[in-house]
Amino acid sequence: DGFFIGETTVTYDFTPTAVPLPAAFWLFASGLIGIAVPAVRRRV
Repeated sequence: DGFFIGETTVTYDFTPTAVPLPAAFWLFASGLIGIAVPAVRRRV
């Protein structure tokens, strides 16, 4: 995991951070519903 530049060796370690997907999903879904419901009510 790394590459070589001249006399310097650069190494990296990528570890993804855990994202609370259920919470993010519900937040995103509630935002979409909050935008969509008034738009549908205006059309009907």
